Amino acid sequence: MREQELQRALLASFLGPIPVIRRRASQIWLVYPALAFIAGTALGLNGVIAIGTTTIFLLACALLLELACQYFYTTHSLFLTFVLVLLFTFALGVERSTQTYVYTHQPTPPPRKVAALVVLTGNATSTKQGLSYPAKLLATLEQDKPTAYNIRGKLLFHNADSIAAHLTYGSKLLATIDFAQDTGRNPNGFDLLAWQRRRGELFVGRAESNSVRILGTDSTITPPLFTALRTRIVTRFAKAGIHDNALELVKAMSIGAREELPTDVRNNFSRSGIAHLLALSGLHVGFVYAIFAFFSHLIASDRLFKRLLRELFPVLATWAFVLLAGASPSLLRAAIMLSVWGVSRIFFLRSHPIDVLSVAAILILWLSPASLYELGFQLSFCALLGILLFYPSLTPYIRTRYKVITWCTQLLTLSLCAQLGTLPIILHAFGTLPLLALFTNLLAIPIAALIVPIALLIGLLPTGNAIAQYGGVFLQLCANLLLGTAERVATLPAVTLTGLRIPTYIAWLLSGCLLFAGVFFSFRARYALVTSLLFLGVFIGAICFESIRIQTTQEWVIYQQSYGTVLSFREGKNIQGVYLQNSVGASRNILQYADGVWGASVQVDSVTTSPVLRQTTYGYAMSTPLRIAIPLGESPQDTIIPPIPTDVLLLTHKCSWRTSELLAYFTPHEVVIDGSYPRWRLATTIQELRKHRIRIHLTRTAGAWVYTKKK
Repeated sequence: MREQELQRALLASFLGPIPVIRRRASQIWLVYPALAFIAGTALGLNGVIAIGTTTIFLLACALLLELACQYFYTTHSLFLTFVLVLLFTFALGVERSTQTYVYTHQPTPPPRKVAALVVLTGNATSTKQGLSYPAKLLATLEQDKPTAYNIRGKLLFHNADSIAAHLTYGSKLLATIDFAQDTGRNPNGFDLLAWQRRRGELFVGRAESNSVRILGTDSTITPPLFTALRTRIVTRFAKAGIHDNALELVKAMSIGAREELPTDVRNNFSRSGIAHLLALSGLHVGFVYAIFAFFSHLIASDRLFKRLLRELFPVLATWAFVLLAGASPSLLRAAIMLSVWGVSRIFFLRSHPIDVLSVAAILILWLSPASLYELGFQLSFCALLGILLFYPSLTPYIRTRYKVITWCTQLLTLSLCAQLGTLPIILHAFGTLPLLALFTNLLAIPIAALIVPIALLIGLLPTGNAIAQYGGVFLQLCANLLLGTAERVATLPAVTLTGLRIPTYIAWLLSGCLLFAGVFFSFRARYALVTSLLFLGVFIGAICFESIRIQTTQEWVIYQQSYGTVLSFREGKNIQGVYLQNSVGASRNILQYADGVWGASVQVDSVTTSPVLRQTTYGYAMSTPLRIAIPLGESPQDTIIPPIPTDVLLLTHKCSWRTSELLAYFTPHEVVIDGSYPRWRLATTIQELRKHRIRIHLTRTAGAWVYTKKK
């Protein structure tokens, strides 16, 4: 203790007579600048507001002037200082995110085949159609007119193109690339375009077979660190006796290589509620940090150098693991949070854990503003926030005289608090709730805590080492136990509740209810309890409103599919689905739509057996209550006078009618062109329909067509 006081006095002598503000650990200050920074980041990413460096400079000068007044003990206002700090952090968030907004909204290549110059910036990833490379687009050449670009994206190669396997980092290519991409989405579907833009990928191009020419290598493009080491580690796993699905599971949980993980394993882990073990995240980083922290605390000295070594060694080891595992955004988030916490321990900063979480949020969003809308960022921070708000209040009630029982109850309580924090996001994004996730994690997390460090140890030991061989046998047993547990739990009836997807505004209401409930549990603030109950009342009212809305409306949906035509009709909670081709894709899209209809009953039939559509001389039609016509094949020889009154005309890949024949046979108010309609006829059809001022809905770009009507 005496030595710590001397170190603080020495530090004070260097810093000068700076006034020390004492505060209790229970006080939270940094959360307010963090909220201001997050608000600025959100507005900047959406282009709502833009702030220049001049404004930030003026705010910084005003803040420094106010702090100088406080230093010299002249007239000053703590409220003014607080407001200036909030404005300054808000402006920083806006300015930093504006750069991301400008990049993601710059011009992109035209959605057609053009000659393009690209540079490969990463390793290939296997897909069903071929290989996918991260790339940077430099220029396109169309009608002898070059257009310069400097954007990142993905370049896809077909399996038939043999040159794709011989490409490396920095390969500069000239090829004919098709930049057309289906950007439309279905109800409750995954927004692929927004996800790509958040990752900085502004294009997806498909290289035409036998059109690629290698022009050379860009020496400025260098491979990431630890790439060769990752390859050697995978080889050492196999030589240690790990094989089959156990090998793929160990690769996914140790170095993040889950490209070859079978689909059935992913589904079993998802249904069991332990899918988070497959994606490297804060849990895996915590395992690594805890192990190195245990060994570093053997240095039992309070001297400055040894204390630095004790606190920095696990942080540096954690960053080495993050770089080895590919430095994914989820790993970087966890490493930054642990680094902030470790630095606070070095300098004896008695900060509240929520303050540490706030600093980590500011650093992560400063490095990558687009992370704000990433699901991983939201889930990780909400899970930690749930633990920090609820777990301390529950700790006194879970302690027993038996350490094993106490450990199990602590693990269950931690999982419950994390699930409470992420519940609104899970219900809004996935619409599912694993019922046995708490108990499955009770077994799965200890096994994962063994797999991760032992796998890293085997990967770093020389091939043929006795420890590596025995470790490989042990890992094979642990991986098989985890795989078997996930498979058995996934086959249990009613293991997961589905169809619970909630709208965005209801998710916000539930978040407010849980947040203020957590504040009440942590700080016993009465206003928080009242506010939480108010949010709960509005949440229940919104649930009732949505239930009544679903019961009293009818809805037609024509889905976006590149292959096959799918539509559905909903009356109340009864959903009738119809498909012309591709029953698998139809069932997937209709069931995904049904996740937003609580208690829905779904029936999917082919067009020949469905009671929704009736067969006609020109194709299929629905007469009541909405007149929908689906012409197929060639147009009939006879003409109809007058034409058939039609509300919606659906064009599919089986429709070979000319536009003039369609307009002579039908009188549509709107034409829906689904994703299977031939691309080579698309431009001509759209041009002729626009001449007649008919509304056009193209599912390839606008997504599913949805029409809602009250009963």
